[in-house]
Amino acid sequence: MDARRADRPVDAGLPTAEVLKALVEHESRFSTVEEHDALARWMGRLGEAERRAVFCYFWGELSQSDIAERLGVSQMAVSRMLTRALDRMRTWAVESA
Repeated sequence: MDARRADRPVDAGLPTAEVLKALVEHESRFSTVEEHDALARWMGRLGEAERRAVFCYFWGELSQSDIAERLGVSQMAVSRMLTRALDRMRTWAVESA
């Protein structure tokens, strides 16, 4: 893990609500309140493992291998989780548009 990622607290056993709040507050790509609210809703609809994988990958900037180690699963399982989670979130985004 590089120094850029090592100094950031990444989902260190935080309760789900705190994880979602941290993601929404630090995700600058979502510029409007509506976008922040939508992201929080979509993250909340994911299963716990998917939510943690998405959080660690996009906000924590961890590799799939690092996430796999934290979750106790294979890198391939993390890859599938991320793909499934992002597909679901895209579907929800289209449905809410």
